[in-house]
Amino acid sequence: MLHLILYFFLILNTQALENYELSYKVAILKPKQKFQSLKLWLPLPKKTHEQETEIINIHSPVAYHLGRDKKYNNSSLFFDLSDVKKFPIFIEVKSNIIRKVAKFSRLYKASPKIEWLPKKFLNSNRLIPSSKILSNRAHQASIKHQSQFELIKSLYLNVVSKMKYSKHGQGWGNGDALWACQSQYGNCTDFHSVLIGMARSKNIPARFEIGLPIPSSKKGLIKGYHCWARLYDVKRGWIPVDASESYKTGVHLRYFGKLPADRIHFSTGRDLILDPPQESEPLNYFIYPYLEIDGVSSNHYKKEFKLN
Repeated sequence: MLHLILYFFLILNTQALENYELSYKVAILKPKQKFQSLKLWLPLPKKTHEQETEIINIHSPVAYHLGRDKKYNNSSLFFDLSDVKKFPIFIEVKSNIIRKVAKFSRLYKASPKIEWLPKKFLNSNRLIPSSKILSNRAHQASIKHQSQFELIKSLYLNVVSKMKYSKHGQGWGNGDALWACQSQYGNCTDFHSVLIGMARSKNIPARFEIGLPIPSSKKGLIKGYHCWARLYDVKRGWIPVDASESYKTGVHLRYFGKLPADRIHFSTGRDLILDPPQESEPLNYFIYPYLEIDGVSSNHYKKEFKLN
């Protein structure tokens, strides 16, 4: 099956493709207190026009449910582990991913899935609110009589040139747009939350995407997540951008409008309601395992991501 997918992907796309085999492991540790309910959700790599995925194997002591959230079409696996007595509980998902370079896209017109509709990404999020702080920054970054595309570029360059990539202190890594706008530093979630908030204040649809970065060796352990964004231009479609990676290279437009295939896309959007719905609050974003013990979110697990 994978060979057939690869064949058609090659026919449709003349650009270079990357093929990754990913192992996503989680070990659920024994809870310190007695419990009635133990539930786990794992994100799955998305299937998009830039990424084909195939689940090779799922190792689990219990049956699983394949879910898909209604708002963003993110796929996940759900495990009810309430009756499992032996700990730790080991679960592994092996996937094969074929990835190509991300460029401008108007795919939604040919395949109008709800997850691609621009108007869907004008709404604010809990940590990317409608705010004068963001709208004022966007106004200061813009120039009169700009086209929408040039405005998007100006907003992007403002974030890349004004913010600093840093993980010191507290507050970074939550994608809190107001905190990051005022602190002027953070990781990829913070960079792109500021950019998304600025864009939406200018009535530009902007979407948050998150996944795993591919190391330069293209094998071995992956230490953590990476995220990026897409901003919508009426004439050009969705423009992929990676502000934090551009900052790291020192070449500000390096990742504007074109992103290499050095990432695996898992989920889109913020404030996520899973399938089946979790009991706790909506997820800020979804890349790591999500565990609930008696309806309360828990990090009582160990995780490992590895390219074979």
